[in-house]
Amino acid sequence: MNKKILQFSFLAVALLFGQASWSAASKLYCQGVYESGELLQIVIDIDITNKQIITANKVSPIALDDFNIIWASEANGVQFESILNRWTGELSATMIQNNQANPNFLRGLCETIDKRKF
Repeated sequence: MNKKILQFSFLAVALLFGQASWSAASKLYCQGVYESGELLQIVIDIDITNKQIITANKVSPIALDDFNIIWASEANGVQFESILNRWTGELSATMIQNNQANPNFLRGLCETIDKRKF
């Protein structure tokens, strides 16, 4: 009987750790090019469980579905809407200034650390 309890306890601990790893934030390394030709390199943390993204110490809520993660941000009075494709890692952003949208203001690619070559 003690053997069954021990096996059950081990299974419960394994499931608990498994759930913790799913709820942890994912760190993504993104590189891209702005419309102006300027390069972008940024590390972002996405917490799917809490539906938030952390970039440069700013926390923003995210909307997500099976295909995309979408969030809005603001810098220097300019609004941005960013879309990250969950399958390909493609990142794009639309700049919204003076009620005019500038789509494809940013194009890039995000990867996890395990994709780093060296």
